[in-house]
Amino acid sequence: RSSSHRPCSFARPERFARLLGAMTEITVVQASAVTVVQPSAVTVIGNPVAPAAAPLQEAMEDEVDSDGSAHVVGCCAPCGIGPSVPNKTVKARDGSVLRYNLNYKIMACFGGAPGLSPKVIKDVPEALARKGLEPHVWTKRTSELLAINSIVAGGGCCLTCLVVSTCWVTCFCCCQLCAQARVAANKWDKAFRDWQADFNTTLEPLGIFVKSQSHCYVTRGQKGEKQRHFHRWLAFALTPQQIMKFKGEPHLFGDVETGSCAAIDEAHLCMHPGC
Repeated sequence: RSSSHRPCSFARPERFARLLGAMTEITVVQASAVTVVQPSAVTVIGNPVAPAAAPLQEAMEDEVDSDGSAHVVGCCAPCGIGPSVPNKTVKARDGSVLRYNLNYKIMACFGGAPGLSPKVIKDVPEALARKGLEPHVWTKRTSELLAINSIVAGGGCCLTCLVVSTCWVTCFCCCQLCAQARVAANKWDKAFRDWQADFNTTLEPLGIFVKSQSHCYVTRGQKGEKQRHFHRWLAFALTPQQIMKFKGEPHLFGDVETGSCAAIDEAHLCMHPGC
């Protein structure tokens, strides 16, 4: 009986080794399946990790003024102290124009001023032209500003200063001048606002928006008298972000006089009046 009994497989070392090797192969294959297939299933079935959000367009529109920063005006400007007013061109870091702030003048020495300089009126700014604004449309519309400014300019800066300096002798004369100036300023303001609204019907489809703005800063004379200084500009925004920002900005910055007696209430105007 003992001769017919077959020994256990594990009793033969060579068979045990072959069996152990087969088990080892199975284990490796199964481990490979877990390692390679399982992560794929997790990646497809599970919620993928959201990619990093693209930077907002506003972040790409960091404003870099044409001279590196908004410039300072006033008697202490050489020391970098004083009110800040925008430069003529505001660009993004990639060099694209975000906004124009074109210097604006209401009065000449005698009579009204054309608003923008003759050169600017003649030649449409390059970035506006690239947006599709045709030169003849630009020149025609900006040439209309002279007639609008003439409403409030009267005899101009020189004549206004002469009349004011000789009419302080009576309160009645002063109030009469103030009343006339207020009426003229309100008419000018309405015409100027209408011009901007009408021009914007042409500009907005091109991705442009125009708005009048100004800044008044105050210094004091030797006797403490108030001295007002004005910086005015006609601004054109050229991107959706700038237009949205622009529409939320006021027309007037700095010192705003609400008037006394029959004087002008600047708070309701779209630009500081005067020389």
